[in-house]
Amino acid sequence: MVLDSLIDSVSKKAALRIVEDVRIGLGYTAVLLDNGSCGLAYTFRNQLGGCCCVLKDAGHMKGMKCDDVIRWAKDANLAKSAVGLATINALLQEDIKDYRCDNIFDNLQVKPEDTLGVVGDFGPFLRDIRKQVKDMYVFEKKVQEVQGYLYPEESMDTYLPNCDIVIITSTSIINKTFDNIIKKCQNAREIIMLGPSTPLAPAVFRKYKVTVLAGIIVCEAEKVLDVVSQGGGTRSLGNSVKQMYINI
Repeated sequence: MVLDSLIDSVSKKAALRIVEDVRIGLGYTAVLLDNGSCGLAYTFRNQLGGCCCVLKDAGHMKGMKCDDVIRWAKDANLAKSAVGLATINALLQEDIKDYRCDNIFDNLQVKPEDTLGVVGDFGPFLRDIRKQVKDMYVFEKKVQEVQGYLYPEESMDTYLPNCDIVIITSTSIINKTFDNIIKKCQNAREIIMLGPSTPLAPAVFRKYKVTVLAGIIVCEAEKVLDVVSQGGGTRSLGNSVKQMYINI
Protein backbone atom coordinates (compact mmCIF):
# COMPACT_ATOMS: atom_id res chain seq x y z
CA MET A 1 0.00 0.00 0.00
CA VAL A 2 1.11 3.54 -0.72
CA LEU A 3 0.22 4.40 2.87
CA ASP A 4 2.84 1.98 4.18
CA SER A 5 5.48 3.75 2.08
CA LEU A 6 4.30 7.20 3.21
CA ILE A 7 4.35 6.18 6.87
CA ASP A 8 7.85 4.74 6.49
CA SER A 9 9.05 7.92 4.77
CA VAL A 10 8.15 10.14 7.76
CA SER A 11 8.58 7.70 10.66
CA LYS A 12 11.92 9.11 11.88
CA LYS A 13 10.56 12.66 11.93
CA ALA A 14 7.31 11.53 13.51
CA ALA A 15 9.19 10.07 16.47
CA LEU A 16 10.38 13.60 17.35
CA ARG A 17 7.14 15.53 16.88
CA ILE A 18 3.93 16.08 18.88
CA VAL A 19 0.43 17.01 17.67
CA GLU A 20 -0.28 20.58 18.78
CA ASP A 21 -3.81 20.95 17.38
CA VAL A 22 -6.39 19.10 15.26
CA ARG A 23 -9.37 20.56 13.41
CA ILE A 24 -11.83 18.30 11.59
CA GLY A 25 -13.89 20.64 9.42
CA LEU A 26 -16.62 20.09 6.86
CA GLY A 27 -14.21 20.62 3.95
CA TYR A 28 -10.80 19.67 5.28
CA THR A 29 -9.02 18.24 8.28
CA ALA A 30 -5.97 20.15 9.56
CA VAL A 31 -3.20 19.04 11.90
CA LEU A 32 -0.72 21.44 13.49
CA LEU A 33 2.55 20.10 14.91
CA ASP A 34 4.62 21.42 17.81
CA ASN A 35 7.16 22.89 15.37
CA GLY A 36 4.48 25.00 13.63
CA SER A 37 4.18 22.77 10.56
CA CYS A 38 0.62 22.21 9.33
CA GLY A 39 -0.90 19.66 6.96
CA LEU A 40 -4.31 19.18 5.34
CA ALA A 41 -6.44 16.26 4.19
CA TYR A 42 -9.94 16.08 2.75
CA THR A 43 -12.86 15.37 5.09
CA PHE A 44 -15.28 12.76 3.73
CA ARG A 45 -18.15 14.33 5.64
CA ASN A 46 -20.87 12.42 3.77
CA GLN A 47 -19.28 9.06 4.51
CA LEU A 48 -18.84 9.37 8.27
CA GLY A 49 -22.18 7.83 9.27
CA GLY A 50 -25.04 9.18 11.34
CA CYS A 51 -23.58 8.64 14.81
CA CYS A 52 -22.86 11.85 16.74
CA CYS A 53 -19.47 10.46 17.82
CA VAL A 54 -17.25 10.28 14.74
CA LEU A 55 -13.96 9.79 16.62
CA LYS A 56 -13.61 8.13 20.03
CA ASP A 57 -10.27 9.92 20.42
CA ALA A 58 -11.93 13.34 20.38
CA GLY A 59 -10.59 15.53 23.17
CA HIS A 60 -7.39 13.52 23.51
CA MET A 61 -5.52 14.17 20.25
CA LYS A 62 -3.56 17.24 21.32
CA GLY A 63 -0.25 16.12 22.74
CA MET A 64 -0.26 12.76 21.01
CA LYS A 65 2.97 11.52 19.46
CA CYS A 66 2.99 11.86 15.68
CA ASP A 67 4.52 8.40 15.48
CA ASP A 68 1.18 7.02 16.68
CA VAL A 69 -1.09 9.36 14.70
CA ILE A 70 0.48 8.79 11.26
CA ARG A 71 -0.61 5.15 11.48
CA TRP A 72 -4.23 6.30 11.66
CA ALA A 73 -3.98 6.98 7.91
CA LYS A 74 -4.59 3.25 7.35
CA ASP A 75 -7.75 3.19 9.49
CA ALA A 76 -11.11 2.31 7.93
CA ASN A 77 -12.67 5.28 9.74
CA LEU A 78 -12.30 8.05 7.13
CA ALA A 79 -12.15 10.82 9.73
CA LYS A 80 -9.34 9.05 11.55
CA SER A 81 -7.61 8.34 8.25
CA ALA A 82 -7.79 12.05 7.33
CA VAL A 83 -6.15 13.01 10.63
CA GLY A 84 -3.40 10.49 9.92
CA LEU A 85 -2.76 11.77 6.39
CA ALA A 86 -2.89 15.42 7.48
CA THR A 87 -0.21 14.57 10.05
CA ILE A 88 1.92 12.93 7.36
CA ASN A 89 1.46 16.00 5.17
CA ALA A 90 2.49 18.30 8.04
CA LEU A 91 5.68 16.27 8.55
CA LEU A 92 6.47 16.51 4.83
CA GLN A 93 6.03 20.30 4.60
CA GLU A 94 9.55 21.25 5.71
CA ASP A 95 11.18 18.95 3.14
CA ILE A 96 9.52 20.50 0.09
CA LYS A 97 11.98 21.76 -2.52
CA ASP A 98 12.31 22.21 -6.29
CA TYR A 99 8.68 23.20 -6.67
CA ARG A 100 6.75 25.73 -8.73
CA CYS A 101 4.09 27.95 -7.19
CA ASP A 102 1.39 27.75 -9.83
CA ASN A 103 -1.80 25.97 -10.83
CA ILE A 104 -0.99 22.69 -12.57
CA PHE A 105 -3.99 23.15 -14.88
CA ASP A 106 -2.28 26.22 -16.35
CA ASN A 107 0.87 24.20 -17.04
CA LEU A 108 -0.47 20.84 -18.16
CA GLN A 109 1.36 19.63 -21.27
CA VAL A 110 -1.38 18.13 -23.42
CA LYS A 111 -1.51 17.27 -27.11
CA PRO A 112 -4.52 17.35 -29.45
CA GLU A 113 -4.28 13.56 -29.89
CA ASP A 114 -4.18 12.85 -26.13
CA THR A 115 -6.78 10.95 -24.12
CA LEU A 116 -7.17 12.36 -20.62
CA GLY A 117 -8.46 10.39 -17.65
CA VAL A 118 -9.51 12.16 -14.45
CA VAL A 119 -10.37 10.39 -11.20
CA GLY A 120 -12.48 12.96 -9.36
CA ASP A 121 -14.50 15.83 -10.82
CA PHE A 122 -12.46 19.04 -10.69
CA GLY A 123 -15.30 21.03 -12.20
CA PRO A 124 -14.50 24.32 -14.00
CA PHE A 125 -10.80 23.47 -14.41
CA LEU A 126 -11.70 20.66 -16.80
CA ARG A 127 -13.78 22.66 -19.27
CA ASP A 128 -10.81 24.34 -20.95
CA ILE A 129 -8.72 21.17 -20.97
CA ARG A 130 -11.54 19.27 -22.67
CA LYS A 131 -11.07 21.52 -25.71
CA GLN A 132 -7.36 20.66 -25.90
CA VAL A 133 -7.52 16.85 -26.03
CA LYS A 134 -9.11 14.22 -28.25
CA ASP A 135 -11.05 12.46 -25.48
CA MET A 136 -11.61 13.00 -21.77
CA TYR A 137 -13.05 10.61 -19.19
CA VAL A 138 -13.93 11.86 -15.71
CA PHE A 139 -14.70 9.07 -13.26
CA GLU A 140 -16.99 9.87 -10.35
CA LYS A 141 -18.53 7.69 -7.64
CA LYS A 142 -21.81 9.62 -7.72
CA VAL A 143 -22.29 9.07 -11.48
CA GLN A 144 -24.46 6.05 -12.26
CA GLU A 145 -24.39 6.27 -16.07
CA VAL A 146 -22.44 8.15 -18.75
CA GLN A 147 -23.24 11.88 -18.75
CA GLY A 148 -21.16 13.71 -21.36
CA TYR A 149 -17.57 13.23 -20.21
CA LEU A 150 -18.63 11.94 -16.76
CA TYR A 151 -18.35 8.17 -16.31
CA PRO A 152 -19.17 5.80 -13.43
CA GLU A 153 -16.08 4.74 -11.49
CA GLU A 154 -16.73 1.16 -12.61
CA SER A 155 -15.68 2.29 -16.11
CA MET A 156 -12.07 2.85 -15.06
CA ASP A 157 -11.13 -0.74 -15.91
CA THR A 158 -12.12 -0.08 -19.52
CA TYR A 159 -10.83 3.44 -20.13
CA LEU A 160 -7.91 4.25 -17.80
CA PRO A 161 -5.43 1.85 -19.47
CA ASN A 162 -5.92 3.79 -22.73
CA CYS A 163 -5.27 7.24 -21.25
CA ASP A 164 -2.12 9.22 -22.11
CA ILE A 165 -2.51 11.54 -19.11
CA VAL A 166 -4.21 10.68 -15.82
CA ILE A 167 -5.12 13.08 -13.02
CA ILE A 168 -5.93 11.38 -9.71
CA THR A 169 -7.48 13.10 -6.71
CA SER A 170 -5.34 12.55 -3.63
CA THR A 171 -8.47 11.82 -1.63
CA SER A 172 -8.01 8.35 -3.14
CA ILE A 173 -5.27 7.83 -0.53
CA ILE A 174 -7.70 8.50 2.32
CA ASN A 175 -10.43 6.15 1.05
CA LYS A 176 -7.83 3.49 0.11
CA THR A 177 -8.62 3.39 -3.63
CA PHE A 178 -5.26 4.73 -4.88
CA ASP A 179 -3.47 1.37 -5.06
CA ASN A 180 -6.19 -0.11 -7.26
CA ILE A 181 -6.45 2.97 -9.49
CA ILE A 182 -2.71 3.32 -10.14
CA LYS A 183 -2.50 -0.23 -11.49
CA LYS A 184 -4.72 0.84 -14.39
CA CYS A 185 -2.55 3.86 -15.29
CA GLN A 186 0.74 2.25 -16.25
CA ASN A 187 0.35 3.12 -19.96
CA ALA A 188 0.03 6.83 -19.18
CA ARG A 189 2.74 9.31 -20.14
CA GLU A 190 1.83 11.57 -17.24
CA ILE A 191 0.23 10.68 -13.89
CA ILE A 192 -0.65 13.63 -11.68
CA MET A 193 -1.71 13.52 -8.02
CA LEU A 194 -3.86 16.55 -7.28
CA GLY A 195 -5.35 18.44 -4.37
CA PRO A 196 -4.53 19.80 -0.89
CA SER A 197 -4.45 16.21 0.43
CA THR A 198 -1.46 15.41 -1.80
CA PRO A 199 1.52 14.07 0.17
CA LEU A 200 4.56 15.91 -1.21
CA ALA A 201 6.82 12.84 -1.19
CA PRO A 202 8.46 12.44 -4.62
CA ALA A 203 10.54 9.43 -3.60
CA VAL A 204 7.40 7.51 -2.62
CA PHE A 205 5.35 8.30 -5.73
CA ARG A 206 8.20 7.81 -8.17
CA LYS A 207 7.82 4.06 -7.53
CA TYR A 208 4.27 4.30 -8.85
CA LYS A 209 5.33 6.18 -12.00
CA VAL A 210 3.59 9.34 -10.82
CA THR A 211 5.16 12.30 -12.65
CA VAL A 212 3.67 15.33 -10.87
CA LEU A 213 2.56 16.07 -7.30
CA ALA A 214 0.23 19.08 -7.28
CA GLY A 215 -0.68 20.19 -3.79
CA ILE A 216 -0.30 23.08 -1.36
CA ILE A 217 2.21 24.69 0.96
CA VAL A 218 0.75 26.05 4.19
CA CYS A 219 1.92 29.65 4.69
CA GLU A 220 -0.28 30.76 7.61
CA ALA A 221 -1.09 27.81 9.85
CA GLU A 222 -3.35 29.69 12.27
CA LYS A 223 -5.51 31.04 9.45
CA VAL A 224 -5.73 27.55 7.93
CA LEU A 225 -6.94 26.19 11.29
CA ASP A 226 -9.58 28.93 11.54
CA VAL A 227 -10.85 28.38 7.99
CA VAL A 228 -11.02 24.62 8.44
CA SER A 229 -12.86 25.00 11.78
CA GLN A 230 -15.42 27.27 10.13
CA GLY A 231 -16.22 24.79 7.36
CA GLY A 232 -14.16 26.45 4.63
CA GLY A 233 -12.93 24.79 1.47
CA THR A 234 -10.12 25.43 -0.99
CA ARG A 235 -11.22 28.94 -2.01
CA SER A 236 -11.68 30.04 1.60
CA LEU A 237 -8.05 29.17 2.36
CA GLY A 238 -6.96 32.06 0.14
CA ASN A 239 -3.40 33.29 0.74
CA SER A 240 -2.95 31.07 3.79
CA VAL A 241 -1.75 28.41 1.35
CA LYS A 242 0.16 28.39 -1.94
CA GLN A 243 -0.81 26.19 -4.84
CA MET A 244 2.28 24.41 -6.09
CA TYR A 245 3.50 21.37 -7.95
CA ILE A 246 6.59 19.22 -8.09
CA ASN A 247 7.81 17.51 -11.24
CA ILE A 248 9.13 14.12 -10.22
